[in-house]
Amino acid sequence: MMMEGSSISSMEAGNSEDLEEYEVIENLVNKLRTYCINGDISVVVLRTFIKDNIPPKFTKDVLREVSMLCDNKNISLDIVKCLLEYYPEGISISDCYDDGDLERDAYYVYPLHVACKNKHCSSDIFNFLIERHPAALRHISKMDQHHDSGPPLHFYLYYRPFSNMDFELVSKMRQIPKLG
Repeated sequence: MMMEGSSISSMEAGNSEDLEEYEVIENLVNKLRTYCINGDISVVVLRTFIKDNIPPKFTKDVLREVSMLCDNKNISLDIVKCLLEYYPEGISISDCYDDGDLERDAYYVYPLHVACKNKHCSSDIFNFLIERHPAALRHISKMDQHHDSGPPLHFYLYYRPFSNMDFELVSKMRQIPKLG
């Protein structure tokens, strides 16, 4: 994870204080990633983690990884809303997605792409993500080296069992917004 602004240049210059801050950020991101991969996330856990562990000046750096929460089997609309309460810009940033599989590379995706890959996501989460950032419907991403790249609809249709598809949502995702 990279820090924004002058922090990067001062880290490159070898400023030990900035290097320590960077390590703090990396440790917090890794802890949050562990919660997400293990499915140990809830609104209470997320809110407590943010309030107790993330100094306000690091919130944006740590919470850039909004996408990984959308890959959680316990994902709920309340969790998504909670995270976006602290970092609203996270919905419109194409973040690095790494599902933990060492044989695959990480890819840059919007939270909507990751949610479409998660068979545990409910339609209310998709509708919320689409309403908040409809441009993500246009974004072509590659989720892993084994499958073609595509927009969120591609991943929804590929990963979602037919018996669990929301065809109204499929129709909504087909309505890709025009540029400009």
